[in-house]
Amino acid sequence: AQLANTESVYNLDELREMQSNIVLITPFMHEDKDSAIFLAHLQDIIPLANLVLQLHCSGNAFFLDRTLQYTCHSIYTVTEDISFLRKLCHEWNEEILQARKDNYYLNYFTNSHILTIRTGLEGIYKQT
Repeated sequence: AQLANTESVYNLDELREMQSNIVLITPFMHEDKDSAIFLAHLQDIIPLANLVLQLHCSGNAFFLDRTLQYTCHSIYTVTEDISFLRKLCHEWNEEILQARKDNYYLNYFTNSHILTIRTGLEGIYKQT
């Protein structure tokens, strides 16, 4: 069946729920190629979304206000993106570990606390 060309936005939890539902339903569908293709896309997108979320939560400034947008037609780039983000995530975590070693007082705070302080300081600097 031909579906209308529509665009939908999903968060990570919704993608995981969709993946679970498709895995449960697929064995009852006989050779449904569309479900298999969609599931393959989900299996590519979910690790990518996890990496972006990890970079966001760990305070990488580039990922604080970012969103990802992929269409089924652009999925071919996901493998390259995942490997780039894995490398970036590793480098960022190494940088955080080194900063915590060099500045022991950072160990009293979680990344979330440091981000809150950073955001507050940023607001103060903008006011002056």
